[in-house]
Amino acid sequence: MGSFHTPFLGLVAIAASILGLVSVYYVSKKPEAAGVGFVIATMFVIVGSEYINVVSGVFLLIAGISALFRK
Repeated sequence: MGSFHTPFLGLVAIAASILGLVSVYYVSKKPEAAGVGFVIATMFVIVGSEYINVVSGVFLLIAGISALFRK
């Protein structure tokens, strides 16, 4: 059971990282889309990680909320 979860969690972490990087690219062009991307990346981080990535999830959530409410 543990051998299945380790590669899956790695793939989820990689997907969240790629989504976060893509969202950084779109912050100046489409801030609403970037905010949604950050929030979705936060969900990936929270669901697919252990306790160590909670801090990065909090930072992604703050970035997503900031991008969504940016004028």
